[in-house]
Amino acid sequence: MKSKEIKNKYLYAIIFTIAIFAYANTINHSYTWDDALVITNNKYTKKGFSGLKDIWSKKVFLHNRSVYRPVPQSVYAITYQFFDYNPKPAHIINIIIYALLSVATFWFLTLLFSKQNKWLLFFISLLFVLHPLHTEVVANIKSLDEMLAYFFSILSLIFWIKSFKQFSKNIVFVFIFIILALLSKISSITILPFFIIIYFYKLEKTNLFIANLKSKLQNTKTLFLSKNYSSKFIYYSFILVFFLSIIAVVYNNTVLSFLILALLLLLLYKTNNNRLIFVNSIITIVLLTLFSYHLLLILYSIFSVIYFTTKAKKYFNFYSIFVLVLFSLSFLFLTQEYLIISFLIVLFSFSYLYSTNKKKLSIIPLLTILILSVVVSSKIITSITISMILLIVFALLNNKKREKYIYLFLIIISVFYTIALENKPSISNEIYNSLKPSFSNIKPKDNIEPTLEMSPLNNTLFNENNSEIKYATIATIQLKYLQLLVFPHPLVHQYGFNQIEKTNFKSWKVWFSIIIHLLLFLFALYKLKSKSPISFGILFYLSTISIYTNIVVLMPDTLAERFLFTPSLGFAIAFVFALDFLLKKLNFKRRTFVLLFLLLPIYIAFAYKTYDRNKAWKNNFILAEKTIKHAKNNAAINAQYASELYMAGKDSSLIFYHYNKAIEIFPNFYSANKDLSKFFIERQNTKQAEKYLLKSIYLKPRVWENYYFLAFIQYENKYYEKAVPYFENCLSLGEKIMQKEKLILASEFLARCYFNTHQMQKADALLKSLFAKHKTKSSIILLGNIYNQFGNIQKSIETYEFLLEFYPEDKQLKHTINILKNKLQND
Repeated sequence: MKSKEIKNKYLYAIIFTIAIFAYANTINHSYTWDDALVITNNKYTKKGFSGLKDIWSKKVFLHNRSVYRPVPQSVYAITYQFFDYNPKPAHIINIIIYALLSVATFWFLTLLFSKQNKWLLFFISLLFVLHPLHTEVVANIKSLDEMLAYFFSILSLIFWIKSFKQFSKNIVFVFIFIILALLSKISSITILPFFIIIYFYKLEKTNLFIANLKSKLQNTKTLFLSKNYSSKFIYYSFILVFFLSIIAVVYNNTVLSFLILALLLLLLYKTNNNRLIFVNSIITIVLLTLFSYHLLLILYSIFSVIYFTTKAKKYFNFYSIFVLVLFSLSFLFLTQEYLIISFLIVLFSFSYLYSTNKKKLSIIPLLTILILSVVVSSKIITSITISMILLIVFALLNNKKREKYIYLFLIIISVFYTIALENKPSISNEIYNSLKPSFSNIKPKDNIEPTLEMSPLNNTLFNENNSEIKYATIATIQLKYLQLLVFPHPLVHQYGFNQIEKTNFKSWKVWFSIIIHLLLFLFALYKLKSKSPISFGILFYLSTISIYTNIVVLMPDTLAERFLFTPSLGFAIAFVFALDFLLKKLNFKRRTFVLLFLLLPIYIAFAYKTYDRNKAWKNNFILAEKTIKHAKNNAAINAQYASELYMAGKDSSLIFYHYNKAIEIFPNFYSANKDLSKFFIERQNTKQAEKYLLKSIYLKPRVWENYYFLAFIQYENKYYEKAVPYFENCLSLGEKIMQKEKLILASEFLARCYFNTHQMQKADALLKSLFAKHKTKSSIILLGNIYNQFGNIQKSIETYEFLLEFYPEDKQLKHTINILKNKLQND
């Protein structure tokens, strides 16, 4: 064994060990913060193995949000299956994954910068491992999604570098890991440009890259006119189309979808039954079909079946089964089993009959499903109806001479049909709703506020219509990211309203941020030609942070430390290599030793900060308590701290102060108003409780519980007329979801209100209805008492006698009836 290899193994072991020890003090922590949303309050995660089907077929990672992360959620579910509510194994898994991805980071750097001093690469890895910004990701179990996305992304880049020497052996792993990364978190898409950048960096000579590019551009015309493509071009086309399809899926882009289909058509017509092109085409089509609502993609996938069954009869069985299985996955997402089976049978029958030259006979299954679609008139079958019509036309008109023209004609028709749908949103939405993966209505626990993900409370830019304020604030946020990378203090787990205040272009911070980012970008471009590692680090940071800038799409949070997890590698690369470059310019002879001397205080400071911040993530109370010091103007954290104080039974004045502070910062804070109303109800301060309940109803008028409490406050104050509409709204909104005891209680008190406002008929109807539905003895007794108080003794007797039929052995009931009868006789 070579000495270099031995040393590298020692360095790997050191990195792994340091990563383990850096987060060892999180092992005994509880579930904290977002863990409730994705684990402890997520019914799909808590199902364990039985929840995996829904996890992979639906977007159930977060309630009320279209988020699909089946890989990390599967890990949560499997862990929950074996260990139930015990968070310790989940924390251990997080630590081990972090240690492994740290090792993978060093491996990636040694492959990418193979000619650089390996100690520099070790220093970069160590800076990455110890960076305190990672505490949220490792200490919070939910953030396993960030780690897996990073881990699989780095592995895909590793095998991409290895594929330069052994392409066919490693390219499969590239695709496997990039798909796993995207299924862990879609933000991994920002890693895609680095497949090209790394290819450029690994070329022996820069001129070779330019020469190859010029040569390919010169031969483009010849290439496209040639009868068959070379295998090398097929491989590169495979990669290009695959990446483009991923981008089309993420952004649901119509133009890009059409471009991909055009490329696929070109490849299909210029190759002679190449298996790789076939697999590439089908996988791409399935990916697009699963996530896009463009009808064209459904049609094209069907046409592909026809094309390959006619062009490759010798592989008919393999191709047909492979296509049908993959294509069925798109319909599996609709969870319509009977449609999947019927459609597959029809498609398979048609393909078989058509490929065996029984073209006329092949029309029968198509006509069958066409008639079925018209009769059933299902939204889902709408797209199949059009498909069947076009397939029938294809089958009737096709012959070898006209095959290409008819095939292209059908594609053109489907393109125009899709464009027409885009211009009619109602039709387009109908098809989209029929094809998109179904969502589940998960009902969270009362103490969870799931709708906060996209609101000004979490992202201050939400609903901000002033472009100047929006982009100026975005520039400030980007400057904050850089500050946290260089000086990670203070650390806050939630940067909501008003942690980072909105600003305009008059602020010096805005212009400083714009200038520094512009200079970094220009420097990176300038040094790119010379393959500078600093340039690579800057570009890696800018690319991976780009998705979190709030420019293209608003993030669920204004800013988040977890968003810097992947970009922090770019920072570490640029920072260490910049220091080394500076030492080189200053002519230090033992640069490595001096560099270690400069970095050592940073390592110690980062290690201490990581250890200290880990302690804050022990549980929600400690997290809020340690964070509030640095988030006094943060509405969400003030409310969280008040809630934790409330549950811990701490000082009432402190609880009120922080709830009130949260509302002062963000007046339309629903959960703070609601919690504060409960706080005053428990202390029997109905006047203050009423104030916050009314505000809660104003903010969310369809929550039954607020009407419930407000109705009882009015009843206790003998404002019966005011109480009636509150009780009625409570029962109307909560009838199907209220606990039975609360529903009965609210109904009976509403009857009392009816009695006190002289609405006897309503009281009678309500209580009898309640008895009919729930067999509530108390309801009829109450009705009898009401009639007695109303002075209608005869009606009271009749009511009790009605109840006696159901409870003939009730002595107390018989005694009451006798008393009333005697009273009636005496009167």
